[in-house]
Amino acid sequence: MGITDKTWKIVEPYLQPLNGKTMLELGNQQFYPAGDLAKIWFEKRGVAHISVDLGLNSDHGKYPPDYVADLTKDLPRRINKRFDIVTDFGTCEHMNMCKCPQPKSCCHPRAVNAIALYFARRNMREHCRSGGIMVFDNPAAGYWPGHGFHYFTEEHYTLLARQLGDTLLHLSTESVGHGNTQDKNITAVIRRSNVKFPPLNEYKRLYDLTIKQT
Repeated sequence: MGITDKTWKIVEPYLQPLNGKTMLELGNQQFYPAGDLAKIWFEKRGVAHISVDLGLNSDHGKYPPDYVADLTKDLPRRINKRFDIVTDFGTCEHMNMCKCPQPKSCCHPRAVNAIALYFARRNMREHCRSGGIMVFDNPAAGYWPGHGFHYFTEEHYTLLARQLGDTLLHLSTESVGHGNTQDKNITAVIRRSNVKFPPLNEYKRLYDLTIKQT
């Protein structure tokens, strides 16, 4: 999906100062409208940036992700677990067990794809240090038809943060910007507590209540 100027203005205050911080990006996104690869943009500002992606949407010429990996499985051990910042700028809505970027008739049912999202989001948390910042920017329920497998609600982040003792620094439903006046995203900025991600059965209950697949 990428990072628009509008989204960056929302999340930037919670990430400053950038210089000297470590960052794990799920995906290999670009900034819009400038078109700069996020990795290059952040590294110019002193961030030690690592990107990890399945590779489906990572064709950025000579700048592939640092690691090509299945985000629905444990990430490679050589990726450390103490990042200051971990981001999902439009990646996790594509998580599914078929590895299709968008829904197709052959794809697995809702309950199976919920497992894929669970492991991707668990990876985010496990690789963010206690006290670090996690940034989420994904399609809101009722928008972006056919774009991905998971459509989020503000309630999802409110309930999950409460359960894990996280600090919800920012939560809003915003129009996307960059010329898109029809679709909206849920943007959340969360400070991680020292509590581990919930077991799969608990997360699936929350998923069924607060995430849509259309």
